[in-house]
Amino acid sequence: MKSFMLTEREYEELLKAKDLNEAFKKLAETIYAPYFKDVREIPWLEVEKRLTRALSDIYNKVIEMAPKKAREFLDLVEKRLEIETLKQLIRGCISGLPKDETMKIVIPMGEFNIEFCQEFLSKDLKEAIELIKNEEIKKILEIKLPLYEKYKTTTPLEVALDQYILNKLMNTAKTLPKLDRKYCEHLIGIEIDSINITVIIRGKAMKLKVKDIKDMMIPTSYKLKKEIDAALGIDDPLEAYKQLASGHYIGKLPLRVNSIEEVEKAVKKLIINESHKIFVTYPFHTGLLYAFMNLKYYEVKDIRTILMGKYLNIKEDFIREHLLYAYKW
Repeated sequence: MKSFMLTEREYEELLKAKDLNEAFKKLAETIYAPYFKDVREIPWLEVEKRLTRALSDIYNKVIEMAPKKAREFLDLVEKRLEIETLKQLIRGCISGLPKDETMKIVIPMGEFNIEFCQEFLSKDLKEAIELIKNEEIKKILEIKLPLYEKYKTTTPLEVALDQYILNKLMNTAKTLPKLDRKYCEHLIGIEIDSINITVIIRGKAMKLKVKDIKDMMIPTSYKLKKEIDAALGIDDPLEAYKQLASGHYIGKLPLRVNSIEEVEKAVKKLIINESHKIFVTYPFHTGLLYAFMNLKYYEVKDIRTILMGKYLNIKEDFIREHLLYAYKW
């Protein structure tokens, strides 16, 4: 399955392309050839559609090849990434940016397709939430709206969505065979800890009370317990992060960061690194497929960042700073 990932050389060739058309040409020489062969100048919306289709197609192939017992779990992994799209939409909806600008940072997925995204971004948040067909998700967001209005941050909405889908994943993982369950629960746990790290650091940056931060967090943790208690007692957000990056995650998270953005990038890289470790385990198990789906998602995010950089004529070094490098671990 590693052959379905971009290599370091292919990343570099994309980055060094002189413009968007050359980037398309380089992409057409990779596993993304079916989506970018003979493509030259096309609207950005068409680029989005092709990247979304590429990711959707590979997910469908993974789910089809999975053992029957694993398919329900992997369907939820795909739904997890749809939730990421919804979180991007919620942030975009309140950002004040024009719809076309926000669409450049949204990855349409599943039921949250391009048409839905465009309609969602054309409304205020309360009206936009009404567009969601899944009544369970809609209700979760409506319950958390007062917290959004109180704190003027989307964090309560985003974490409520994370908790909803991660609970479903964890409950389904418990029905899998022992080996599959072990690796799947590990990746879910890493996500839970990553979310709580981000929530604590954002809350500290906003100077929120400990109780208010706790209200936004996922109430369970995986490898963090003493670290969370200690971090909540520290006022400075970056010092609090150092506490969270110690203990179990020492050596897995950088101890020194200079901004909230670097924290958020670090926890995404943690998910990538842990996914890579599971991706190369033996024998075959559902966790390997889960890890692969994570890696493909972040790879497409990187491709999108590179193409957007070429589209906007941004310098290569600046593009590099915003990549997650899904092939590296």
